[in-house]
Amino acid sequence: MMLTFSGQIFAPSGRISLRSFLTMFGIAWGVGSLLLLVGLGEGFAPATSANLSEYGENIMMIFPGALQP
Repeated sequence: MMLTFSGQIFAPSGRISLRSFLTMFGIAWGVGSLLLLVGLGEGFAPATSANLSEYGENIMMIFPGALQP
């Protein structure tokens, strides 16, 4: 029964193999890139927080921009 389902799923992809391969590769590349970026963001957050805490608690940061009254 499972072989029947898998045969139905993968039979059309054999006929259009290059397009199917490129589609699967693109999806895998996008998912991998997303996981990498989320992992890097989660990894840098504690390090950045630890580096900023070295300056002390009484610190003010000023960023350029317009003031709102």
